[in-house]
Amino acid sequence: LTSEIFSIRNPEKALNLAKEAASLQTEGYILDTLATAYWANGLVEEAVQIERQAIAVDEGKKLFYQAKIAKFTSESYVEVERETDE
Repeated sequence: LTSEIFSIRNPEKALNLAKEAASLQTEGYILDTLATAYWANGLVEEAVQIERQAIAVDEGKKLFYQAKIAKFTSESYVEVERETDE
């Protein structure tokens, strides 16, 4: 999902794997990965909701997760990919 090698990125597969991981273990970093996968698939509302769950589970990283929410609501995965590619 976040590889520097864009040709191997697979947002759909990443979402499925992240959902499975989150069903097995509810940790902030896993929820953050799931939120990122939702965002990469254009599901911003779901991404924000999951990131809020990450905050509830891991309050120590609240600022990090809030920054991710800001990113999800202001940028698209495709835009970020293009910026990194240039």
